[in-house]
Order: sequence, then C-alpha cells, then structure tokens
Amino acid sequence: MLLFLSILYYVVIVNCKDSIAYPIPISTEVPTTDNRVPLYAPSVCPENHLLYPGNQQNDWICDCAPGYVYYPEKDGCFAVYRQGPCDEGYYLILREGEFRPKCERNPCGKDGIVQYKNICHELDKSGGPCQRESETEPIGVLTVVQSTLKLRCVSSSSPLSLIVAPHSCPPGTRRSNSNDCRSSSRDL
Repeated sequence: MLLFLSILYYVVIVNCKDSIAYPIPISTEVPTTDNRVPLYAPSVCPENHLLYPGNQQNDWICDCAPGYVYYPEKDGCFAVYRQGPCDEGYYLILREGEFRPKCERNPCGKDGIVQYKNICHELDKSGGPCQRESETEPIGVLTVVQSTLKLRCVSSSSPLSLIVAPHSCPPGTRRSNSNDCRSSSRDL
C-alpha cells in the first residue's frame, strides 16, 4: 500500500504538476509484478486513454482504456462498433487475429445500432435481443465486452462500467501495435 501511495504521489505531484490522476480498480485476478495500477489522468493522457505502468518502475504510458482500440490514422483511441473516426454509415471494428482496427460498413447504417444474430439492435439498451428466459433472471443488455471486444448479452445487474485492466496488451491498443507490452506476473 505504501508503494502504491508513493507511486501515486510521484505521478500526481512530480510528473503531473497541477494534474490529478485517479487509480482505476483492477481485478485481483490480474496482478502486476509491482502492484501498480492504471490511472485515469485526463490532463496527462488524451481522451479515452488511461495512464498504464510501463516496463520500468517510474515509467508510465498513455494507452487506450479497456474497450477502446488505437486507430493510427487519427492517432486516437475509439470504441469498437461505434462510428468514431469512420464516415457516416460505417463503424470501427477489430477482426479476430488482426492488430489494426478498420472502418467497415455498418449493416444497420446508424451509430450505436449493431447487427446481432442477423437483426439490428441498439447497444447498451436493456431488452432487445437479450430478453430474460424466466422471471427470476435479470433483463440483459447488448454490449461490447471490454476484454474481447465482441458483442454479447450481459446481465443488466452486472456493473457495465467496471474497468478491468487486462494482464497484457489487448488487441488494438497502441502498445500492441508498437509491440511495447508490459508483462504481468501471470506472463512470467
């Protein structure tokens, strides 16, 4: 805990001058080698980025927050299955096995509406294709799973905004594009 507070002090006071950085909760299932956690530092990192621990003790790197991918043509991080940097009627997608996201025609033609099981549905809205099977089940929500960047129905009682830092660079991030991923104790 003392190490974390020391690092937080260094990042906030020494590195960021008048900036404020907020720790991002990570899953206890994903330990890092030195217990440093990503920080939300809006005055240091661009929009849709977090400040991640780098390879050295005092090294911190701005990179895409979970659920966002790095789009080199616009030098920014954008949400998948959303229009983002793409032309109207297109959305940003990262195909499995690929490292760079690309703009593809959205079969539904409207930002925030995606095709799921061959039918167009609104993202992050209760119901739709995620109807409950019984009265005891919560209503589901169609969303993009941050860790896999795939569409999925999740329980509406699940904390959708919880950010869980991955144990390595997720596909599509700036670090994965530049092969500058930091290892965790799980990777050792």
